[in-house]
Amino acid sequence: MPNVFISGAGSGLGADLAFAFAQKKWNVAIHYNNSELNAANLCSELLDLAVDSAIFKADISDYYQLEHAYYSALKHFGNFDVLINNAGIFPDKKYIDDLNPDFWDNVMNINLKSQVFLAKLFSQKSNQGHIVNIASLGGFEVWKERTAYNVSKAAVVQLTKSLALDLTPRIAVNCVAPGIIKSSRHKNDNVAIPKSRIPYGDYGSPDDFFAAVEFFATCPKFITGQFLIVDGAYNLAR
Repeated sequence: MPNVFISGAGSGLGADLAFAFAQKKWNVAIHYNNSELNAANLCSELLDLAVDSAIFKADISDYYQLEHAYYSALKHFGNFDVLINNAGIFPDKKYIDDLNPDFWDNVMNINLKSQVFLAKLFSQKSNQGHIVNIASLGGFEVWKERTAYNVSKAAVVQLTKSLALDLTPRIAVNCVAPGIIKSSRHKNDNVAIPKSRIPYGDYGSPDDFFAAVEFFATCPKFITGQFLIVDGAYNLAR
């Protein structure tokens, strides 16, 4: 069975991805930080699907914790075929006058720095494979009072291109940029965008999100440095 490491897989869409990969008979390393109980319960679910799974805790913004978690996961699984850089935050709105260095650094460390250094760890220990970075529709748009978030996710798209050039032909690096995806494992009822503004007529499902991620996790490595927006054509109607 192939092995996948998913950051931020303890809850929300990361947990949805972990479950979907396990259903396709992938062994899954679940990274989490604060959601230990959710991660443990998810791990039990995956083990019931007759795949291997284990949980690994790390503050994603702390390189040394991240390194320890990744090496622990490698010791357990032996190798990883795919890295899913999923962990991220959608911080509170901040007008430019209210931005402070700690807020900015926290967003960049979680949304960008973690992806850089997980990619480094994966590259150092894998002779081949795939990296799938999770960005956001916010990486292609400008949203009011979301400067830190927009910049961090735009940087993930650029990071994807840079890593793709550096790591080809050993490792393909691609990016999925979701719009609003309703997680089956996280209550997210407070959505600011009504369905009527999405041409598709509904929010995305975890299956929609997984289909894009799975494609980049298994595609030929000639396909690299690309991004795929998964948003029901919302960006086209803006």
